[in-house]
Amino acid sequence: MSLYQVTGFRVLNGSNARVYRLRVMKYENFKKENEDGINSLEGGTGDDPIDEAGDHRNQYDRYSAPFLRIGKDSWLWSEAMEMKTFVIAMAKRADFVVDFGALAEGLGEIETQEFVLVNTSAIRSASARC
Repeated sequence: MSLYQVTGFRVLNGSNARVYRLRVMKYENFKKENEDGINSLEGGTGDDPIDEAGDHRNQYDRYSAPFLRIGKDSWLWSEAMEMKTFVIAMAKRADFVVDFGALAEGLGEIETQEFVLVNTSAIRSASARC
């Protein structure tokens, strides 16, 4: 039996003036990216596409874990959508499911893996460990 499981999350943006771009990342990648910059992660070349606003979204997508978005605000969707990131505006809700068993493939019985929910919008203001 696996210690890892499929887990559902409901995120509410309770701020009154912030929009967040959230994604799930391995903690080790998140920590390295914060210390040394996104190009320090394996495969980062510094030549990766960045849009005119300085958005590193394409680079972050390589290190983001996939999840299923299942709903928003006051309803659940009829079909889940696989994503690596989503935007949540003020006073909005997002429902999503992460399969930690699939993300932890290859780990031994006593090994663990930490993941974080990261805000990668242009103005960073939050991250939370999952």
